[in-house]
Amino acid sequence: MDNDICASCGLEKRVTGSSVVVRGDSSPDTQTRVYNVLTLECRNPNCPDRGKQSEVWNEISIASGKDETGSS
Repeated sequence: MDNDICASCGLEKRVTGSSVVVRGDSSPDTQTRVYNVLTLECRNPNCPDRGKQSEVWNEISIASGKDETGSS
C-alpha cells in the first residue's frame, strides 16, 4: 500500500475502521464492483497529522458464477 505511511512523520499508520462498498449494483446494465475500504490514521502522538484520516480502497474480485472450465 502506498497510503499506509504517514507523509509527515514516516510512521506506519493504523487501521481505525473498515467498510464494504458496492457500486453498480442498482442496474443490470452496469458492472457490479465491491470494495473493502480501510480508514487509516497516523499513530504517532507527536505528529501534526495525528487524527487525520485517509482511506484505502481495495477492489474485491467477484466470481462470475462459472467454474474454471467456463461452465455454470
